[in-house]
Amino acid sequence: WFGKFFTVLTNSRLGTFLESSNGIKENQIGFPKKYRTVDHIFVLKTIVDSLYQNKKKLYICFVDLN
Repeated sequence: WFGKFFTVLTNSRLGTFLESSNGIKENQIGFPKKYRTVDHIFVLKTIVDSLYQNKKKLYICFVDLN
């Protein structure tokens, strides 16, 4: 229980600090509260659809740094 509480508290404080100091860039959609994973999926699907229609290749690499 204490570990979960500490994680939530640390995450909250770190998030507040990063938002106030502009430590999170606009392209890091996974971190700010106003963005969701669905935003990434929408952007990726739009790119894939566009390139598919124009018969162009697309190479994608996902890196999870958690």
